[in-house]
Amino acid sequence: MTDSRGVLTNVRPRSVLTAVLTMSVVSLCLGACTPRAEELVSQVRAGDLTGALPRLAALPPDHELAAWRGLALDWQALDSERLAVRGKERKMLLDAARAALDRGDPGGAVPSVAAGLTRDATDADFLAIAAELEALAVSSGPEDAGRIYAALAELHRGEPDRAAAARVAAAEQELVARYASERFEDTRSSQAGIVWAGAEGVLGQVDREYLVEPDWTAMEAAGRRQLRWLAAQPAVGVAWPETTAWVVAERDGVGPSDLKTTMRMLRHVVDAGMAFGVPEETLLDEWVRGALGALDPWTRAVWPAEIASWSAYHSGVTVGVGVIWREHEGGVYVDRPELDSPAWTSPIHQGDLLVAFEDARGAFTLESLPAERRLVVTEAAMGGEPGTTVSLRLQRSEEETYDVDLVRAGVAMPTLRGVTRGEDNAWELFLDREAGLAYVRILAFRDYTEPDFDALLEPVLDEVSGVVIDLRGNPGGDVDSAVQIADRFVADGWLCQISGRVLPETGPDVDPVTGAPLAAWNQALTGHALEGTPVVVLVDADSASAAEVLAGSLQERAEAVVLGAPTWGKGYAQALRTDESGRYALQLTNLVWTLPSGRRLARELDGGGGVVPDVEFVLSPAEDFQANLLSRQRAALRSHADGTPLVWTDTVVRDDLPPLSEDPALLAAELVMRAALYQDREG
Repeated sequence: MTDSRGVLTNVRPRSVLTAVLTMSVVSLCLGACTPRAEELVSQVRAGDLTGALPRLAALPPDHELAAWRGLALDWQALDSERLAVRGKERKMLLDAARAALDRGDPGGAVPSVAAGLTRDATDADFLAIAAELEALAVSSGPEDAGRIYAALAELHRGEPDRAAAARVAAAEQELVARYASERFEDTRSSQAGIVWAGAEGVLGQVDREYLVEPDWTAMEAAGRRQLRWLAAQPAVGVAWPETTAWVVAERDGVGPSDLKTTMRMLRHVVDAGMAFGVPEETLLDEWVRGALGALDPWTRAVWPAEIASWSAYHSGVTVGVGVIWREHEGGVYVDRPELDSPAWTSPIHQGDLLVAFEDARGAFTLESLPAERRLVVTEAAMGGEPGTTVSLRLQRSEEETYDVDLVRAGVAMPTLRGVTRGEDNAWELFLDREAGLAYVRILAFRDYTEPDFDALLEPVLDEVSGVVIDLRGNPGGDVDSAVQIADRFVADGWLCQISGRVLPETGPDVDPVTGAPLAAWNQALTGHALEGTPVVVLVDADSASAAEVLAGSLQERAEAVVLGAPTWGKGYAQALRTDESGRYALQLTNLVWTLPSGRRLARELDGGGGVVPDVEFVLSPAEDFQANLLSRQRAALRSHADGTPLVWTDTVVRDDLPPLSEDPALLAAELVMRAALYQDREG
């Protein structure tokens, strides 16, 4: 059987006399057999919290570790809460999956089924729903079918053939959804500006820089398959009637072996499609999409109409006014202004009702828009070119309306959190200030994450004894930022390695002025204040890419304790390339990340598989949901710029789940950190 933490326990029948004698010995030992501090610390440091916590809770007041007793008692109380949450979890997931199916939303059932099978891969009820989803994918609309197949591909990760078939089916359904009659014009708009030279440039970059020599035969076959799907779409036949006679032929003879032959075959296929009325830009878009999909899930072309939004996404900066809106009973209200945005120091307050807005593109009143379109139109209208102005008319309670002009500017996505915010919205960084236990959560890596990390910690460096770095749910991003943060804790030596056909330019080897040797970008530099500081790193199955580089580097080079679940295993890096003439951009898999030990992170490679925790600590799906809820609540802004209180309005809650008073993984990390600090001090 298992205890409330899922830890296996051995249970044997005992006589009443044996039980009484055992209790007597335990009672005597509490007075005469007080455990040694070193023994308890080692037990906690090794992650044996199940064994250590009851002993810590029973320590006498004069014990060296008596201060840990409160944490142990907190844990015992939390353990009861965790048991209650887990007790509701299976029913919650099953109910959510079935409710989604009942309302005709099979795609909405997928997350619950995935969580249920993560909880227990042999659960017959969830397996039955998964089988039902397989059948529904065939009969569902394309958007739902695409989502289902994509999720099933991940569920079948351990079965390569089934996973590959599901990925192909997902790609087909995504195409069908793009060319549905109601989305046809949007799809065509996204293809504006695609030209032959752009496609040639994309494939040329792949030929030069892709991680391994491209399989042009497989890519060409996948491109043709994509065009066959395209030819079968009803909306395509309506737009270009001649396509009803269009047949995308199988390739004659041997497939291409190089880029030059591929381009010649592509020209032939595109010319054939154009003869049936299909525009060149549509043919190039779909053929390239299919061909790149044969390489991996991350390599993709970005065409002129999408380059600006794509670049903004990868930079982590969006252009807007910095207002989060919410909808209520047909009205659009201010949920909150974003910190350090154009709206932050304006008169705008939480709860204000938007009445109208105006900019150079026109003026709109909210009442003139259909109720179901008001929020999406408002959000779209707030974007625009930096430096341009949008005028808003708002109403507060029953007061008269007021007008405010906001100048659009770049608003950066925050990538760092502390433990909680103070009333002035500043981060509190300490789990225990007296003990010097600092905490930083990194949500993603952007090129500004490293300087933001320094700015957050530098004012309190003299107080920091140990740092908990929380990388749970971090999908990665700018790897250089991750490497430089690792450097803060490592005095010298390599932090990671890369391999690929074409290695990136990483700067000069010597100082151009003095001629002195320069350290490589992935080599630690001596002199950071945090070098040698004990570190605990929190990870989970969604920690990926750059997050894995940081966790693995700290584990191997800074003796950090990694606590949590094995990470995702995305050890591939993508280069971002943009054509100078603006004809295309490209996200291209070009490198494999390797930890200092030589172990590769990519789960698809021999010897790869993500970061393995030193202390495995896996939250159930329901616990993880509640822990994230706590994190968002603690991260919420407390007041407007003028000091007026802000109310937390997160609506992603589950009334059917008991609450958690603490994040179990964070409490475990704090205990392990205290043990590491104790050993560091005594060592």
